[in-house]
Amino acid sequence: MKKCSKCKKKISDDTIICNFCGEQQDISRSGRALKKNKKKTLIISLCFVGLLVILAGGFLYMQHQNEVAKKDVAALFDSDNLLKEDVTSDKLAMVNRTVSKVINPQVKKSLQEDLITATSMLNVNEGLKAILNDENIINEKVTTKQLNDIKDSLDKVKSVSKKFYADNIKSYSSAQQQYNEYIKLVKEIEALYKNTNINEDTSRAIYEKLMSRNEKIKNDSLKKT
Repeated sequence: MKKCSKCKKKISDDTIICNFCGEQQDISRSGRALKKNKKKTLIISLCFVGLLVILAGGFLYMQHQNEVAKKDVAALFDSDNLLKEDVTSDKLAMVNRTVSKVINPQVKKSLQEDLITATSMLNVNEGLKAILNDENIINEKVTTKQLNDIKDSLDKVKSVSKKFYADNIKSYSSAQQQYNEYIKLVKEIEALYKNTNINEDTSRAIYEKLMSRNEKIKNDSLKKT
């Protein structure tokens, strides 16, 4: 709106003759005002289009991040939903960084749950490999913590992959049983050497009996493989 040059009443910007007093208006002034309004409208339109482009770009980027993360997580598992043999802790860390960039909270949560499953499977695989040799016999340096960590990881996977749990619980149970027997055996041997009331022949006979039991434990483990 502008004011009439004579009566000072408000009239539209494109008015040539005042509707109130009949005074002819400055056409060049009206043209400038009209041009100014058109420029303002154009700027607003461009800003709106720019905002739409930014929002569309953000949406496409978010979709791209989702698809990349989903693809990387899916590549960790085979067709039976078991962890692939070539998956390492470094690879899991790399995939975790990709998942951390996902913006959608629901998608991110689902992928993080899959990563927890993958991590648990890797812990079981590496844990059993560390405590059992190729003949499924535990080594002498096995600790209670190692066995507990493997069991905790197996429990996390149980509801997600029954096949993985079934394939590995037998090895774990065998390792746990061997460990218990070895601990019992070690304690008996220690008690044997502390006992000063038995002669050398009796001591040797008991020791051989304990070693025979140790060999039986190994043979029983081999039969279960």
